[in-house]
Amino acid sequence: MIVHTNSSGRPPARNAGGVSPLAMTNALPLPRIGVVEAARLPQLVEPLALLTPLEGELIALAANERFRLRTGELLVLRSGGALQLERATHGARVAFFHAEPAWVAAFRTLHGEAGAAEPRDLDLVPAGTTLARRAAQLFVGQRLLAGATAAASLPAATTAALLQVMDEAQGSPLDPRHARRNAGTRRETLIRAIADYDPEADEDFSLYRLAERIGLSERQTARLVRAETGRSFRELKTATRLERAQKLLVSSELPILEIALRAGWNSASQFHEAFRTSVGVSPARYRAAHRS
Repeated sequence: MIVHTNSSGRPPARNAGGVSPLAMTNALPLPRIGVVEAARLPQLVEPLALLTPLEGELIALAANERFRLRTGELLVLRSGGALQLERATHGARVAFFHAEPAWVAAFRTLHGEAGAAEPRDLDLVPAGTTLARRAAQLFVGQRLLAGATAAASLPAATTAALLQVMDEAQGSPLDPRHARRNAGTRRETLIRAIADYDPEADEDFSLYRLAERIGLSERQTARLVRAETGRSFRELKTATRLERAQKLLVSSELPILEIALRAGWNSASQFHEAFRTSVGVSPARYRAAHRS
C-alpha cells in the first residue's frame, strides 16, 4: 500500500500536482531511470520497463525469443517474465526506465488516470516513429550518465510522460521480430507506392488510399511518410507532381495546360501558382531555361 498525504496528514483522492517521493510512506521502490553500458551486461530487467539504445545495438532474450534491439528502437515490457539483456555492441548505451507495477497503479490512481485497456506483455516500436523519438527525448532530457540511475529526482511529469509512451506503444505482441518484420514490410510498401505514383493515372492517390495499401490508419501512415521522407503526405505528393511536370516541360512540346493536367492539376492557374512557389519561376521560363 502507498499512502500519499497532504498538509492535513490525510491522503487526498487525487493529486494533480504530482507524486512527491517524500510522501511515499511505504517501502515500494520509486521508478528508476538510467543508462546501461555493454560492460555491465548481462542483466535482467523486470516489468514495467522501457528500453531504447541511444547508441549501438543490444541483444536481448524475451518470451523465449532472442532478438536485436537497434539504435532508436523502443522496447516496452509491461508484464510477463523478465527480459534478459545478454550483450551489446562495443560502446553501446541503452537508456532504461523501470517502475514497479504496484507503484504505477498507485501513481495512476493518485492522478485519476487509467492505463491501456488490454495491455500486451511486450511491444517493439520501430526507430524513427514519433513515439520512439519522444521516448529518446525524454531520456536525453534527464542528462543521464552511463551506469548511473536516478529515482528520487525523477520529476513526476517525466514519469507520467514515460508511462504515456508505454500506454501508446503499438508494436508487436510477444514476438519482437514480428514488429520489425511488419515495420520493414510497411516501409517497403510505402516506398513502392511512392515510386509507382503516376499523377496522370492515379487521380485518387490519397492518404486514405495509401493507408489502406499499407494497412495502417491515416494518422499512422502520415507519421510513417514524414519519418521516411521528411515531408508531409501533401508535400510529397506535390513534389512528385512537380517532378513530373518538370520532365514534361523539358522533354515534350505539350502545351502548359496539357502538362498541368498530366501532372495532376485541374487548371493552369493552380499549376502556375504551385510551380512558381516551389521552383521560383514560371513553367514557361523553366522550359526556356532548360532548353537553351
